[in-house]
Amino acid sequence: MFISATVDGQNTNHELTTRLVHAMNGKAHVDLKTTWHGIDNDALKSYHLIHVFGCWNIASIRLLSKAHRLHIPTVYSPM
Repeated sequence: MFISATVDGQNTNHELTTRLVHAMNGKAHVDLKTTWHGIDNDALKSYHLIHVFGCWNIASIRLLSKAHRLHIPTVYSPM
């Protein structure tokens, strides 16, 4: 899951994504990221699905675009 640092800075959004990660614990491997700096295409290709929260910022748009080019399914939840 990806949530930008700006969106994650809001307490309600941070709590929501943290609870989702904990709820999925043991059912799926979940990485919660607030930045994609330093993540190359090879590392990104290892993901089966990318869920982006708060898509109205440049970091989210870049991640969605990169995932699209790599044919990685994405879900986004505008916050």
